[in-house]
Amino acid sequence: MEQRIQKVFQEVFEDDDLALDRSLKREDVEEWDSLAHIELVIGLEKEFQVKFSTQQIMKMDSIEDIIRFLEGIERGQK
Repeated sequence: MEQRIQKVFQEVFEDDDLALDRSLKREDVEEWDSLAHIELVIGLEKEFQVKFSTQQIMKMDSIEDIIRFLEGIERGQK
């Protein structure tokens, strides 16, 4: 899962060397602005064939959040 998330981040930020870890937060990435956030959400939804709720999108501020939301969706939770 983390490799697929990293792939989306690399595509959105156009940086093949971008390496992610679970502790990475939105404020740690200067380019992670509101437009990039929307692009990340769209990319993650396409990659994982999911649909995030508005609440999830608004609370998606770290790699840990993204993983938690994706795992919750896989388990049928919101």
